[in-house]
Amino acid sequence: MITMLLFCITVYQFYSCFIIGALLVLPPKNIHTLEQLLASNLKMSIEEVAYNRDYFNRTKRPIILQLYERKILPNEYGFVNVSLGTALVKQGGHAFHCDTSYVNTWIMETFTDYEICELQEIELYPIRPLHMVLPKGSPLKEPFRVSIRLMMDTGLLQYYRRRFFLKRPPCSTDSFSTVQVGFGDVASLYLLLTFGLAMSFIVLAVEVIEFRVRMYLIDKKLHKFGWID
Repeated sequence: MITMLLFCITVYQFYSCFIIGALLVLPPKNIHTLEQLLASNLKMSIEEVAYNRDYFNRTKRPIILQLYERKILPNEYGFVNVSLGTALVKQGGHAFHCDTSYVNTWIMETFTDYEICELQEIELYPIRPLHMVLPKGSPLKEPFRVSIRLMMDTGLLQYYRRRFFLKRPPCSTDSFSTVQVGFGDVASLYLLLTFGLAMSFIVLAVEVIEFRVRMYLIDKKLHKFGWID
């Protein structure tokens, strides 16, 4: 009885510590390449802008074409706006391709610190330099060049970049952060504890019955031989 009770308490302590530890530790980030993303069970969406559709229609990269055919085309949320895309990522099990410069605003407003720490970025295609489109021989070429250079030299360009294009929010979990543990997370633990207690009482009852039967047989045998009056 005592051995079974100690065993149940030990299993209870180990199992509870294991669950709490698993919930407190951030899950490992194992997806670092497009190949790993393709092999994962994550669904994928693309920001609904013209240059994204043009890129997937024109690209010749095999991995991009496989992503498009296997994860985007069969998905009802293949092309969505930023608000819906970030909401799908927040729900979990979803990847969303977009311009990270302005999606960080949505992340800061809707994601918790723990969810921000779970985010991971993968580069779908490298950043391409943009140019101002002007007719050949346009007299506006030089004024535009001088104006842009002046904005860069005075810091105005950097100011507006910092104001309108936020960096990715830092992971700021600390020792005061809490993790909610629902009853569903520990239900099996209580079932195991209840089963252990029930088995303990059953074993106790069997031992008591066996002891009483054995003592009864011994007393009966002693009376038979006249050793006890």
